[in-house]
Amino acid sequence: MKGLEFDSVFVPDLDAYTEDATSVQARLRLLVLCTRAREDLHFAHRGAREPDILSEVPDSLLTRHGS
Repeated sequence: MKGLEFDSVFVPDLDAYTEDATSVQARLRLLVLCTRAREDLHFAHRGAREPDILSEVPDSLLTRHGS
């Protein structure tokens, strides 16, 4: 068992994320959030520009929706 799991996980306000997206700590925190989702994982941000923390996630792993 890996700890707390939820059917759906929502990560809001990624546009307000100010940590360096290339840091090991930032990537580890995102990984932990991602591994908590059993079925659905949703990232939310405002504006047309995608947050840096998500920009390197391949299209094959992430469905992107335009505004």
